[in-house]
Amino acid sequence: MSILDQAMRDIARTDTSVARIDAQVVADIWPAIQPIGDPPDMPLEMLPAGAMREWVTTLAGQYSSQICAVSAMSVLGLLGLIGSRAGVRPYHAQQIVFFPNAWGGLVGDPGSQKSAVIDAALAPIREIDRRVIDDRKAQRAHRAAEIARIEAAEVKAKKAGNFGELEELFLARERAEQPGRYLLIQDATMEALAEIQRANPGGVVLVRDELAGMLRAADRDGQQGAREYLLECWQGGRSYSQHRIKRGAIEIASATLSIIGGIQPAKLASYVQECTSPDSEKNDGLIQRLQVVVVPGERRWEFKDTSSEQHPGVWSMVERMDQWLPLPDPNERVPWQPRIIQLSGGGYGWWAKWIEGWMRGTVARESNPALKGHWSKYRSLMLGIALVFAIVRRNGGAPREIDTPDLRMAAEWCEYLSLHARRMYGLAGRGGPAERLAAGIAGGKIRDRTTVREIQRSDALGRPRLTAADLRAGLADLEESGWVRVGEGGEVRINPAAAGRGGE
Repeated sequence: MSILDQAMRDIARTDTSVARIDAQVVADIWPAIQPIGDPPDMPLEMLPAGAMREWVTTLAGQYSSQICAVSAMSVLGLLGLIGSRAGVRPYHAQQIVFFPNAWGGLVGDPGSQKSAVIDAALAPIREIDRRVIDDRKAQRAHRAAEIARIEAAEVKAKKAGNFGELEELFLARERAEQPGRYLLIQDATMEALAEIQRANPGGVVLVRDELAGMLRAADRDGQQGAREYLLECWQGGRSYSQHRIKRGAIEIASATLSIIGGIQPAKLASYVQECTSPDSEKNDGLIQRLQVVVVPGERRWEFKDTSSEQHPGVWSMVERMDQWLPLPDPNERVPWQPRIIQLSGGGYGWWAKWIEGWMRGTVARESNPALKGHWSKYRSLMLGIALVFAIVRRNGGAPREIDTPDLRMAAEWCEYLSLHARRMYGLAGRGGPAERLAAGIAGGKIRDRTTVREIQRSDALGRPRLTAADLRAGLADLEESGWVRVGEGGEVRINPAAAGRGGE
């Protein structure tokens, strides 16, 4: 029996006349109010047990950060490391392959340590990148000498009229002029990026402190085609040819780009608003490609002075991943071929049910077009995260197939990230439905015993009015957080403690 039921029975036994008193005015029966806006933190059980979970816990304590911030950025790094070097083919009959590369970032105000958290989460990837840089520097002198040798041979071949040899030398020069392997980059024009991607069909990871600035740079004068090129690179694994009058043609076997960075809430809100406006040229689906954006809540700051950021198990796991993931043949004698991983028999059945339920349930019922498009792209994200967990469970080794436990955990991530996605779109304009309702309650515009119909018909929340679907969703969020209770007849009872709180 609930506390509420017991309270009502006690009242009825003492005085039947007061039994009609609304139970919600009985003292101490309202739950504590939960803040509205930021999603709850991620449970540790949403990470595979072992080294990765221990490391994420340590980093979260080190930076007084929520678990969701560290875990999302670390998984983003692993998704970027895989890129299009390995893909998942979930269907039996169809040949569609989904690649794990993803875009995302950490939302936080200046001083929230979002850059420090991202750097710490990407530390094992950066360790591999340091070796990649050293190898590239070591090869630079060799490439310069090889180009000089080819140039001298071209002069001799031209004098001798040996055009067959000239053709071979031309191909050799193209190979020698390629920039070598890249993993992490911080800045590049679209032309320079295309050159790097040509030599790195497995993908590269762009890491930026401020993602909004990078995205806006693609819209500036002189950057025509940059936005479209970013859209092409998001899917990963697709060939791309770029043609310029002066630079000639660039053939890319697999144009794959992962993006990770920090975002300030105000800048993200402004950009989201631009990209979701129905009549905007930027309403092209680019913002929906930021699939792993996390808006963490505040965590009580604690002083920590430990040197436990590096977990040997995580570092060795990431190293093993990088060793078996394919890299292109530097001599281009063997065509680029990513590793393709399928689902187990049980995994296939579970995934088929999940994807149907996700698209026909969660996505189809959503009234916000931006969120609908955003969540529909979780089809590829879910499989990429499942591949990451399949690798993590094997301590960095190559999985033969992806089984149900990894798919189930990836589906939980999609459910959780959908909360942050809703929060991300709620940052724009007047905020999300729950926040607008909370502000109306705190400001006295929505009073106790108001009905749902009255709220929808009135201008208490300003313009534009909430749709029926958004109003129901907002009230459901407030009910879960202890702000209101909605009766069967649509009457809204308000927690007395909600007055004056605002949309926290």
